[in-house]
Amino acid sequence: GAVAIVDNSANENGSIPDYDTIDHSAIQIIIMTIAPESAQSPYLQLMAFMSRAVRAENGYERLVKCKSSEEMYKFFRSIK
Repeated sequence: GAVAIVDNSANENGSIPDYDTIDHSAIQIIIMTIAPESAQSPYLQLMAFMSRAVRAENGYERLVKCKSSEEMYKFFRSIK
């Protein structure tokens, strides 16, 4: 899987061509996962963790500010 922080400030309305959100808000974080159909439990655990991370105190803002994979690693390690 992968986590990407997107700088879409140069795009109109902060959008990414060919992608749209339900509320038409800017896309800043992209989370991609891969898992076999037989591994639903680990996938759901990962998605629950990612949800906790962005909902943690200032989690979303802290993640968006990460400028390197090391900073992201430290951010995710700080989530309890």
